[in-house]
Amino acid sequence: MSDARLGKKWNEIKPRTSLQEHGFSFEDIKKWRTNERDAGRPYGLRDFYQAHDLCFECGSRGVQMIGLDESDIPLWEICDKCGGAGKPFYHGPDLPDTRK
Repeated sequence: MSDARLGKKWNEIKPRTSLQEHGFSFEDIKKWRTNERDAGRPYGLRDFYQAHDLCFECGSRGVQMIGLDESDIPLWEICDKCGGAGKPFYHGPDLPDTRK
């Protein structure tokens, strides 16, 4: 039986996205977090992702690292929380999953 790992190398996996493709820079995140902290509101990174409808599980990349191959090269899979979009399928624990 083969011990082959599931997953693909970064340059082989599609779709994938980024914070920048969703319109945010690291500077934007810092500014948002500072403003929220100064206003006395939750300002963690997870709070940023939730406020901007981004998938926290994959960091809005649309893919998640699942391990390493035999050469220690990272292997990736499409994020099961967002289906590769970088945005979650639903907006909270009280709302149903809207995947079709």
